[in-house]
Amino acid sequence: MKREKNFYYIFVAFLFVTCYITCYILSNRVIEFGALTATASALIYPLTYFIAVLFYERYGKNRVFELINFSIISLIFMGIMIGFASTFTVYGGYDGLEKIFDIDFRILFSSVIAFMVGQYVNIKLYDFLGHKKGFDFLVSGVIAITIDSFLFIGLSYFGEMTFKELFTLATGQYSLSVIAILIYALCFNSLIPTLIETRDDDLISDYDFDKPKTKKSTSSKKITKEETKTKKDQ
Repeated sequence: MKREKNFYYIFVAFLFVTCYITCYILSNRVIEFGALTATASALIYPLTYFIAVLFYERYGKNRVFELINFSIISLIFMGIMIGFASTFTVYGGYDGLEKIFDIDFRILFSSVIAFMVGQYVNIKLYDFLGHKKGFDFLVSGVIAITIDSFLFIGLSYFGEMTFKELFTLATGQYSLSVIAILIYALCFNSLIPTLIETRDDDLISDYDFDKPKTKKSTSSKKITKEETKTKKDQ
């Protein structure tokens, strides 16, 4: 049981951090989804909200915020390392990876701020609504992703785009993110009962594991032996 719980914790934490860092890399590219304009991370990024709520249901609020802080530290560390690596001359003069190694720290810190605010609103609002329902995640997710999308686009591209371009990009980012939240909310109702059941089983097993084992006292046996000896002597 302990090994299974550790595997689940590590796997979900790894998935969350990987998803967030991947979304940052994709957010550096603006693409078109039909009539909508958004960053390439628009459909994947809301997955972090979904994972955060599932993580909250199993491990609690404090562990979720620890995971969020760890993800932010990992992203900043990755940005610093890649930025440092980009200062060296490329062997052969060209390797086609200039876009990846060209770290825009304005976008990076915009992503960190929007991510922190959005996730905080998501968890706090979900907790306030009572959780354990797909509708609660839908409400908290849509409100949080709205704040996240407009905050990220505004901080990242304000001054580099016209107001019309900025609004078009923010609207497209928001629209695609809401669509993704709707899909995840439908999955939520099917996953949460199993998650809560396994969490309760883990709590029971932890209680049984941590509960001290009581030894049967032999005092009663000693007393009976002493009483029998005194009776015989009498």
